[in-house]
Amino acid sequence: MKNKLSRLKRKTNIQLYMLFMFIVSIPVSWLLTSLIRYVLMKVEQYTGLRTPFLVNVIILFGSYILSFFVLTRRVVTDLRTMERGLEIISEGNLNHRVSLKRKDELGRVALNINLMAERLQKQMAK
Repeated sequence: MKNKLSRLKRKTNIQLYMLFMFIVSIPVSWLLTSLIRYVLMKVEQYTGLRTPFLVNVIILFGSYILSFFVLTRRVVTDLRTMERGLEIISEGNLNHRVSLKRKDELGRVALNINLMAERLQKQMAK
């Protein structure tokens, strides 16, 4: 297990992943904003109604926040998986293992949770 843990330490960094998602969400939100703005322009052409500047700002920030949350969903889902696993182990089920196949910090945390449960199980068997 120690060899497996040391190999995981050399893998990707969760901070780089989050930074990447932060950077990627900017063009995604820009694309969403452009698309919404195009639709609003067409509506303006046919109805003659102008869209206030504040609506455009809200659309820009809203699409950025939405794209960021969609892109970071994987990290949040994995954190919830580990949380559920820890709850099960803390209730006394030491046979439970957290099944995460990541090769970053979250994968190392899941591996350490499994090692802890294994060691506790061995201690209880003594």
